[in-house]
Amino acid sequence: MFNVGSYFNTKEQLQGKVVDLQPKWNSNEIHPVYRSGLPLSVPIKILNYE
Repeated sequence: MFNVGSYFNTKEQLQGKVVDLQPKWNSNEIHPVYRSGLPLSVPIKILNYE
């Protein structure tokens, strides 16, 4: 996992997955706990003013 606003200079498609972090013991009181590692990418054009 990376911080919000992380920048990756790549032309490749970013990939991720959703993981279920629910404990392994059996109990009807425990609900699924998910962590999303799916990327949301926004293409940007960097301007060079040098």
